[in-house]
Amino acid sequence: MTTAECIHVFENSRLQSESFTPEAVTAAYVAGLAALQEKAERENPAPLALEQVKQMRGKPVWCPEAEAYGIITMDKIGAWADKPFLKFFWLRDEDEPCGVDCEWNIEERGLTIYPYKPKEEGGGDHAKS
Repeated sequence: MTTAECIHVFENSRLQSESFTPEAVTAAYVAGLAALQEKAERENPAPLALEQVKQMRGKPVWCPEAEAYGIITMDKIGAWADKPFLKFFWLRDEDEPCGVDCEWNIEERGLTIYPYKPKEEGGGDHAKS
């Protein structure tokens, strides 16, 4: 059963128990559904909007154009203040011992940024803004 199928069952079922109070069953149901929804988002995340990218400062992200995980950096002062950059290490192939340290301007390059690497090409259904 897929994660999406599990979510559908949770959303469309009524759980009843002779052993637990309705409040306990509801709490377990809500927690289980939230965990399944988080798992689904991690498996196929939507691209982050620019404001969401800015909130990821100092956190790891996935960029398909760079084919790499990177860290969002953002200066607080100067010409580049409040402009998000993707800092990452690029290798031509995984077996190569040396590479290039890169820092790309996310807005200027029109980069697509995800909170996690999507399992499917193109990520979630949400449009990038």
